[in-house]
Amino acid sequence: MKIKHLLISLTAIASVTPAFAATYYVTPEGAGTKDGSSWENALGVEELQTKVTTNKTGDTYNFAGGKYNFNKTLLVSYKTAANLIGAETGERTVFSGDVNGDGVASEGDLSCIVRIQTQTSAASSPQQPALIKNIDFTCAYTASETNSDGQHEVNGVTGPGALFVDNSYNVTVENCNFYGNKATGLLGGAAIHLRRSFVTFNHCNIHDNSGISRGGAVRLRSDNATKGITTFYDCAFYNNTLSKTDVEDSGRNGGAIYLAQGKQLNIINCTLTNNESDTWGSAIYTNGAGDTFSPVLNIINSTIAGNKTVSGGAQISTTQTASIKLVNTIIASKYETTDAIAFNGETESPKFSFETGGYNFISGIRDLATTPTKNLGWKDTDKQGAEYNYAAIFGSNALTAEGVIKPNTFFAGATGEEVTAAVTSWGLPAGLDLTTDQLGNERVGQVTPGAYAVSKDNITTNIITSIADDSNARLVNLGAGVYAIEGVEGVVTVYNINGATVKTSPASSIDLGAMPAGLYIVKAQDTIFKVMR
Repeated sequence: MKIKHLLISLTAIASVTPAFAATYYVTPEGAGTKDGSSWENALGVEELQTKVTTNKTGDTYNFAGGKYNFNKTLLVSYKTAANLIGAETGERTVFSGDVNGDGVASEGDLSCIVRIQTQTSAASSPQQPALIKNIDFTCAYTASETNSDGQHEVNGVTGPGALFVDNSYNVTVENCNFYGNKATGLLGGAAIHLRRSFVTFNHCNIHDNSGISRGGAVRLRSDNATKGITTFYDCAFYNNTLSKTDVEDSGRNGGAIYLAQGKQLNIINCTLTNNESDTWGSAIYTNGAGDTFSPVLNIINSTIAGNKTVSGGAQISTTQTASIKLVNTIIASKYETTDAIAFNGETESPKFSFETGGYNFISGIRDLATTPTKNLGWKDTDKQGAEYNYAAIFGSNALTAEGVIKPNTFFAGATGEEVTAAVTSWGLPAGLDLTTDQLGNERVGQVTPGAYAVSKDNITTNIITSIADDSNARLVNLGAGVYAIEGVEGVVTVYNINGATVKTSPASSIDLGAMPAGLYIVKAQDTIFKVMR
C-alpha cells in the first residue's frame, strides 16, 4: 500500500472511532460463541445481520478474508455510522449478493448488498463519518422497471446498487473493488449508487459491471443542488457497459458513470478505459447547470482513453448547460464512432461553463448545437485535435495490472505545484494531494499528464510503426526531437498530418526539434513511422 493511502486510512479510522465504540470480528461461517468478541468467537453472516441493527456510531467490524454470501441487505442501523474493514493481506474479503448461487448477478440476487444512511450533512454534529475498506462487492442485481425505488424507506426497501449510500456525510471507501454487478431496470448504478451524500473513493477498481440505463457502474443522485459531492481518487474504471434494450428510456447514458444530479463529481488521478455505452458518454455522462440541479464535473490528472460509444456520442458527453473543468488530463479516442467530448443538441444555456487549468490533451470535441457559441477557454498549454488520439499517445499499450496506461509518446504535463495552483478556486474537498499520480509517483520535472506521470527519460521511443515483422528498420529517439533511423539507407521524408512534405534528411538521423507540436509521418524506403512531437 502506498504511504499516502496508509496515512489516509489511519486518519480515517481515528476519526470514526469514538472512545465508546465497540470492535467486532466476523468470518464467513462464524466461530465459537459467535458473539464477535474475538476471532475465536467471530460473528457469522447471520449474527452480523442482527448485530448491525443495533450498531452504535463508530463500531468497527473486522472481516476475515473469504466470501460472505448475504441473503438480505447489510443495513447498518439507521442514523448511525460504522467501519467495515476487510482483510488487509491474503485472501480478499468479498461481499456477494448471489442469493441464487449461480455465480453471476441474475434475477433473485440482492439489489443492494450494503446500505448506509447516517442522516447527516455538512452542518450536522456529530459528523458520524463512516469507513469501508478492503472489501470487494459483487453479484448485486437491480431490476426496477421504474426510476423510483422507494428510497425514503429504510427497512422496507433497501435501495439499488451493490453499495447504496443515502443522505450521509463524510463516507470513505478505500481499496475496494466493485465487479460483476448488473442492473436490468431503469435505476442504473449497479455497483455504486449514491444519493444526496458526500463520499470519497480512494484506490478502488470499478470494473465489469453492466446496465441498460443511468450508469453501467455508478449513478450519482441528489434531491437538490446543495447535496452530493463524490470524489474518485487514484481509481480505475474499466470494462463497464451500458447496453441497448427495447426499453424506451431517456436515461440510457454513461457507460461507467452517470451524473445527472448532485453538486460535484471529482475525478482525480483516475484511469477510465474500455468502458462502453450504446449512446452518450461511454466513460462519463453529465447533465448541465439547471435551476434545480447544477452538477460540476472536475477532471484532474486523469486518463480517459479507449472508451467506446456504439452509435455516436463521446467518452464524456453532456448537455448544452455543462459545467466542466479540466486540468492535466488526457482524453484520447480510439474509435471513429467516439469523440473525446460531445455536447448534445439541446439549446445552449447561459449557465454553460467550460474551464481548463491547462496541460490537457484532447483528441476532439463535437458540438451538436445548431449555432455553437461556446467559449471553451483553452490555454496555450492545452492541445486538442485528431492527432492526439489513443494510438498517437499510447500506441498499443493497454491497461496494466496496476490500473494505468503508460504513454509511449512524451507530452509535457503540469507539475504537482502547477496543478494545485490551477484549481484553487474549484471548490474541491480539503486534503486532496494533487502532486502525485495514480501510483504515487511525484509530478516533478518533465513528466506526462494524465493518471500515470512518466518522465521524458523513461519513454524510450515515441513511435508507432506500420512495418512488417521481418523488417530491420528502427527509429530511435535520441531526445530533443532528434531521431536515428537504423536498418535503412537513403533519404528520409517527413510529412505533416495533411500529407505535405515538411523535411527531408539522410537516413542516419533526422532533427524535428524545431518543428511545431503535432503528428508527423516519417517515410524511410518502404517503412512508415508515426512520430508525435
